Amino acid sequence: MNENGLQKSNISPALLYLENNSAQPCTVEQLARLCYLSPSRLFYLFKKQMGCTPITYKNKITIQKIAQSLILDKNKSI
Repeated sequence: MNENGLQKSNISPALLYLENNSAQPCTVEQLARLCYLSPSRLFYLFKKQMGCTPITYKNKITIQKIAQSLILDKNKSI
């Protein structure tokens, strides 16, 4: 497996958690524990693989889910 594939597999638990729990507060420390990494290592690998920090990624997911909800339910408003 190449270096990028290995890194993505290392952060996969954090990605899955963020996608399923984007509305819940979380810290880099919590995500690091899920991946059995130090917080600094998770932060480094996440940013290298995803191009943004874990919290920025979480915020993007949250915004996408809200936007999708607004598009699907015409009765909702901002």
